[in-house]
Amino acid sequence: MRGIAKVLTALLGFSAVGAATPADAQFCWNPRYLLGTHNSYVAYSTSMSPTVNPDECVIATRVFRPEDLAPGSIIAFQHPTQAFTFIKRIVAVAGQDVQMIEGVLHIDGVAAQLREMDDFEEVMEPDARGRMPICPTTAAIAETCYHRQFEETLPNGASYRILNGPARSSLDDTASVTVPPGHVFVMGDHRDNSVDSRVPPEQGGMGFIPWENIVGYFDEISPESAL
Repeated sequence: MRGIAKVLTALLGFSAVGAATPADAQFCWNPRYLLGTHNSYVAYSTSMSPTVNPDECVIATRVFRPEDLAPGSIIAFQHPTQAFTFIKRIVAVAGQDVQMIEGVLHIDGVAAQLREMDDFEEVMEPDARGRMPICPTTAAIAETCYHRQFEETLPNGASYRILNGPARSSLDDTASVTVPPGHVFVMGDHRDNSVDSRVPPEQGGMGFIPWENIVGYFDEISPESAL
């Protein structure tokens, strides 16, 4: 099976987000691969839950315009210092100031609006790689884990769902930074389980993402089960 995955990866551009090697790639089928305009990506963590969950396969287009990459857009990109591909959401572009204050995202000094929604439910069971979900409360195997879920709306009007628990972390309060030219600032939708632009490379994060590292744009998210 891994041999087949390697061949299809080479021929059709399948990729696995966060996979250690191409041999670990899972994939899903879509006829747009044959056009050479799209790639598939499988999430191996909950960093983009509830939008993209572990072992879901999503399709990204390689063809996009600069205006497609506005705050709120989801992209696939190469890590600036590591040989891995990640999926994250753009929350700010060049020239914008970004800061987290008490767990709330601020862009150019304006707080993103948050509307609390029903909890996001996740069953405590191993994923395809044998890893258990990270739950903010105590939950045994096969029990349901509940995550606080919000609709976040950026100053430009883009809205999407995020997960953000009540416990405070170092990433809930950050210094104000300005996105440099030719870069974007990305974050995971699961704020308590994402190492993203909030963490600089020298601290094990990714910092700002250069435009040239962006390899895919998700004009829509319609997850499919990975094969």
